[in-house]
Amino acid sequence: MIVSKRLGLKAVKASWFATCMLSSLMSCYSIAYCQTDPKGVPLTKEQLAKNEAESKLWHETMEKFDGLVKDQKWREAEQLANEMASKFGSEDALIQAMLWTSINGQRKSQGLAPLIRERKAPDTKTPIITMYSLKDALPPDDKDVPVVMDVLTQCISATIEQGGTEKPESKIVYDAENKRLMVVASKPQQQLVDAILKRVVKATKR
Repeated sequence: MIVSKRLGLKAVKASWFATCMLSSLMSCYSIAYCQTDPKGVPLTKEQLAKNEAESKLWHETMEKFDGLVKDQKWREAEQLANEMASKFGSEDALIQAMLWTSINGQRKSQGLAPLIRERKAPDTKTPIITMYSLKDALPPDDKDVPVVMDVLTQCISATIEQGGTEKPESKIVYDAENKRLMVVASKPQQQLVDAILKRVVKATKR
C-alpha cells in the first residue's frame, strides 16, 4: 500500500514537472510576439494579427496538452504535438518538449525505460525527434519485418553515430504497433536518415 502511494506521488510529480517545464517554455513564446521584429522594425497590422492568432493557438494548445498529460492520455498528447509540428516544424523547442513528454509518458505506461536526451551539445547539435512511417516500406510478410528492421536500424545507427550526443539505446526506437521509426538525432544527422529512408521506400515500393 505504501509502495503504491509512493508510485502515485511520483507519477503526479512527473506530470507536474512536465507541465511546469512546458509552461516556462510557453512564456518564451509570449515574449516573442511583441510589437517589433528582431531588427526593431514596427510590425504591420497583418503581421500583428498573425502573431496574435499564433499566440492564441499556442496557449490553447498548451492548455489542452497539459490536460492530456494530467489524464495520462499519451497517444492523444503525441498526436497534438505532431499536429503542431506540421504547422511550425518538428525542430521547434516547445514541440520537442511536447514530444518527449508524451513519448516517455507512453513508454512509462508500457513499463519501458524513458528515452534520455543529452543536453551538453551546443544548440545547433541539440537532438531532435522525427517520426518516420514505414508502412509502405516494410515487407508484407510479418516474419520478414524483424530482419528488415534489424538491417535498417544498423544502417541508421552507423549513419548517426558520428558526432552523436545521444546514448546508443535512445537513438532509434521502432514502434511495431504503428509501424514507424522514432529517430533521435541532430539536424545534419536527420538529413542523412531522410536520405536512407527515401532510398529504402523507393527500393521497396510495391
